[in-house]
Amino acid sequence: MTTATAYEETLEQGIDFFNEGKFFEAHEAWERLWLNAVQPQEKQFLQGLIMAAGSFLHYMKRECRGASVLLSKSVPLLKRGTTTHPEIRLADFMRELEELGNTFDRCSFNLLASELPRIETHRRPFVQRQVY
Repeated sequence: MTTATAYEETLEQGIDFFNEGKFFEAHEAWERLWLNAVQPQEKQFLQGLIMAAGSFLHYMKRECRGASVLLSKSVPLLKRGTTTHPEIRLADFMRELEELGNTFDRCSFNLLASELPRIETHRRPFVQRQVY
């Protein structure tokens, strides 16, 4: 298995964890990639994913401040991945995160984990790219 393939598999595994509501596991998967990322744009994108997962984890623990702060920081960082990750529907995900901001800011804990936004991908294999 090439390093690029391992990268893609770990990124996809993190997305699967996230979409299953396993936010800590998603955070851990993406953090392994973030620690090894070299390119600043990729490092920031991964940090955005990690912060989104952390935000949802705080929300599920009813920790309003942590959820709100991490959510607001995640979107600008995620924007760094729109050109390098065309296989991920980032625009939709970022829009959903921005819409969620009011709920998190008000400390309104009325959403179940299954109702939180998910990360969708286009129905094609992940793009092979240079190793970061």
